Amino acid sequence: MARAFLALFGPRAAIRKAWELVSRPPFDRADDYASWRRNRPARAPVASASVSILVRAGDASDALLGRSIDSIRRQTHRRWQVCVALLPARAARVAGTQVVVDDGDGEESWSRLLRLADGDVVTTLDAGDELAPHALAAIAGAFASDGVDVAYSDEDRLAPDGSPSDPFFKPDWSPEYFLATGYTGRLTAWRRTAVQAVGGFRDELGSAQEFDLTLRLIEGGAGVRHVDDVLYHRRGAPHAWNGTGADAERAVGEHFARRAIDAASTAHARPGFLRIRYALRERPLVSVVIPTGGRERLVGERRVDLLVNCLQSIVRNSTYPHFEILCIDDDNLRPETKAGLAALGDERIRLTTYREGPLNIAAKMNFGVRLARGEHVIFLNDDIEVVTPDWIEALLEFSQQPEIGAVEPKLLFPSGAIQHGGMAVADRVPIILFRWLPRDHPGYFGTLAVPCNRSALIGACLMTRRALFDELGGFDEAMPFIWHDLDYCFAVRARGLRVVFTPYAELYHFETASRPATFRSADTVAMARKWGAALESDPFYSRHFRQDRADCRVG
Repeated sequence: MARAFLALFGPRAAIRKAWELVSRPPFDRADDYASWRRNRPARAPVASASVSILVRAGDASDALLGRSIDSIRRQTHRRWQVCVALLPARAARVAGTQVVVDDGDGEESWSRLLRLADGDVVTTLDAGDELAPHALAAIAGAFASDGVDVAYSDEDRLAPDGSPSDPFFKPDWSPEYFLATGYTGRLTAWRRTAVQAVGGFRDELGSAQEFDLTLRLIEGGAGVRHVDDVLYHRRGAPHAWNGTGADAERAVGEHFARRAIDAASTAHARPGFLRIRYALRERPLVSVVIPTGGRERLVGERRVDLLVNCLQSIVRNSTYPHFEILCIDDDNLRPETKAGLAALGDERIRLTTYREGPLNIAAKMNFGVRLARGEHVIFLNDDIEVVTPDWIEALLEFSQQPEIGAVEPKLLFPSGAIQHGGMAVADRVPIILFRWLPRDHPGYFGTLAVPCNRSALIGACLMTRRALFDELGGFDEAMPFIWHDLDYCFAVRARGLRVVFTPYAELYHFETASRPATFRSADTVAMARKWGAALESDPFYSRHFRQDRADCRVG
């Protein structure tokens, strides 16, 4: 990565970027966000859709309710309607043009408020929360495109002194992240006709009604649009997107039942998240392809034969039995390595020599795949050691899904710190996310704690279906040393398939110990030529993050 910076930016800029990557703690600070808000002009697009805002007053004071209503009255978009249920004694205090009040018994379920709505689009707001002045214009504008039935924005929290803080800059539509967290949160809006078509809000889902509504809409093929701007300001409480645990578990469980998906949702170790587990439909053969140079390395205080150590950890620690291992060497293995392989005595291991030309890692792995018999392929560095015994199952539960094209685990340094949590593209350069954070760190709003979609993965451990790999032409051998793994992920996404990071499989990665760190500017040039437009932005790494960093810091 450092050499990539040198090639793309020159020595001085590369040194500056490297220093910035390690000199400050991760994620945003209050002063970063304050600066961002001062320097970011509000966008106020022209939109035609009318918006009904369903406001739940709860036990909020009249003052807090008034702040919410005032934030709506300040909207640049004028085609709005407030729907609120209040007892008669309170109703008069908020009455006014464009405010529709149900002044009956004060019961304020979302379904009841929805019956008051006549806007093209409906959205929700809790008393005390506020909208940015351009919020309704921006969210209504998202529905200008046919097929969009759900739109959501970024959000932040209002500190006790009323100042915005703790921004959540969300990714574009990320199905894996959504199932585990309901991350779309507020401001989320739905096309009213689509809401009515699926039966509206379901009171029995309690705190997960909005989460459940979006699940039912996407089941029918609803288009989802992300408005990448902070439109919603929560007051006081931390971000809570999918409701309380039991309600969220029920919503996801019923979603799986309706789609006939054999999966389960249970409480996550971290409050507010769900642990989704997909049953393995079959037990297919998995081919593990390991290009190797047969090297040793000192890891901590032990001298490690990388290939032997890697194979020992797979054979002895893996709970999934139906695999084969293809070790692709350069006809240069040391006698000690060969003896170590023989001592393993496992017939699932095959050793093959690559003799098809000069060193080309992409070609070497393509060669290995041609010899593979498995339905799924794991590309694995030989400087890997298994940590979680069910690592193959954790990868396979995603690789088996036809909508997903590639999946990778969490990679750890021998110290236990995170070495790799997926990749993003920032400032036209692929960056490794969350490097050096502690092993159990949740990442930015849980993106290290639950499966998430990424733009790209690293080939140190990557699983894909063999048939898909063949269809896409394998790894691009014009990128022999680096970027061929990213290139493959870009090709997967161009096919309309998803790329997934899962934290439920963990492996140690000794990093470049299996071969000398090799960099060629030609690889970078080839990647840029092939995917130039795709390198300009990353759907899963907000444009509001500093593009010279890899830690989700607001810029």
